[in-house]
Amino acid sequence: MTGSRGSWLACGSAAAPYFESHAGPGGGGTLYKEVESVAIARAWDAVTTDAIVGTDQINVCFWKRVLAVYNGFKPPGSAERTHDQVRKKFGKITKALKRFISIYENQMRTAESGRSEADIKALSMQLFNTEGFPKFSYWEEFLVLRDSQKFRAICEEQSAPGAKRTRLGVSGNYSSSSGSRPFDLNDDVMEEPPSSLS
Repeated sequence: MTGSRGSWLACGSAAAPYFESHAGPGGGGTLYKEVESVAIARAWDAVTTDAIVGTDQINVCFWKRVLAVYNGFKPPGSAERTHDQVRKKFGKITKALKRFISIYENQMRTAESGRSEADIKALSMQLFNTEGFPKFSYWEEFLVLRDSQKFRAICEEQSAPGAKRTRLGVSGNYSSSSGSRPFDLNDDVMEEPPSSLS
């Protein structure tokens, strides 16, 4: 890739080509090789860490940028992909990594003294594979994305337990999806009434 970063990230520019279709024989797409899958993870990370671009853009434009960067990272001879195919593949990567990261980080927190990172990796993969998921095959993608703050935010956002709060307005009022009343974060805490048992 040559030129400035902005030139290959410009949505809809000649530097960001995308292909409408590349179905294989029988209408199916071409399977991804591991290096292509890693290139997608690298491309997503590069686009989301660009201070000018980030993730605050329309969906199609974002994925066209990811595709343009992917085209620079993919190995020679790789199949041509559309931005929609890259988006779907990244969705599969994300689904598997969300699950794996949860298992891996739990194993890191609870690891016995003397257990190596290789032991934790092997145990995490074993636990991933035993709960109805196919074999975990995204280790290299994990290494690319595990330190990405934006990727971690996606994983935490989609797996956060409990009710979500919705901001109602600029006043700072929030409501809860559990049906409780709106509240203001700046309200003073009321003192609890004294117990009648004294």
